[in-house]
Amino acid sequence: MRLLAALLVWLTFTAAAVAAPAQTALEQALKAGAAPMASGTQRTERIEAELVPMSAWATPGATAIVAVRQKIKPGWHTYWRNQGDSGGPTTLSWNLPDGVIPGDILWPLPERQRLQSLMNYGYSDAVLLPVSLQIPGSMQPGQTLSLRVAAHFYVCSDEMCVPEDLDLALSLPVRDSAAPLDPRYGQAIQAVVASAPRPAGIEARAAFAD
Repeated sequence: MRLLAALLVWLTFTAAAVAAPAQTALEQALKAGAAPMASGTQRTERIEAELVPMSAWATPGATAIVAVRQKIKPGWHTYWRNQGDSGGPTTLSWNLPDGVIPGDILWPLPERQRLQSLMNYGYSDAVLLPVSLQIPGSMQPGQTLSLRVAAHFYVCSDEMCVPEDLDLALSLPVRDSAAPLDPRYGQAIQAVVASAPRPAGIEARAAFAD
């Protein structure tokens, strides 16, 4: 019995000693900002989001377009780049392979969102926010682009606003040919890209007098 008890004590301390370095490494990774790669649709109580492609694959030396798809719970909304009197726009922080350069969000036209004396601009129900990605010519067909973005949303109702953070990811294959539209959201993203407002090339000046 004494031998068995001693063996159990030894196994307990040995397991703890083995587990400690792994736990320490995990804690260090989390402190450094590492997180498991999230793919597909991610959800909170108020919003679901997903990183989706316009085309079925990326081509070396070309531009690929992906979009952050938002599906917003009824009674809630997110915001345009100019949110209006309250709220805040969606922001994206990318983690991309070397040489892949993201553009700015191509914002579709927003809705007017009146709240008492306030006027805001944003989106309800569902919206796609396209972003262009410059793909380096050094990418080789057969490779896979691992795209990751930390998306920050302000999701608001008529009574309150809640900041939401979702970690989104997409694996996009690389092929050396023109890509067809992705069957799920390709056509919808293409329509947003075609209709989104663009800079008008107009300059304006304002000055105070008296």
